[in-house]
Amino acid sequence: MNSIFLKSKNNFCDALNIYDFAKLNINEKLVTLKNNGLLFDYYIEKDILVNLYFMHNFFIEERVLKGNHQLLDIIPFKRGFQLNTEFQITKFAKTIG
Repeated sequence: MNSIFLKSKNNFCDALNIYDFAKLNINEKLVTLKNNGLLFDYYIEKDILVNLYFMHNFFIEERVLKGNHQLLDIIPFKRGFQLNTEFQITKFAKTIG
């Protein structure tokens, strides 16, 4: 695994963009997310827990089955259903620096 994914917690990797993140395998995504992602919000859809993270200029949804905590998917995105207004993105960006 490349050393870019082993940075300390809350130390965002500037060299990693959304496209590089999307190319990682699921294990590398999980390690990178846990080491560098900032938990922004979470919500529950039926029996799925969705954790929303922010990491260097993009967002990531981690989808986990509530009952047995099985990881279902890790989805990077720039905008989407949860962040549908420029106001929400701007407000969040101001809170992290």
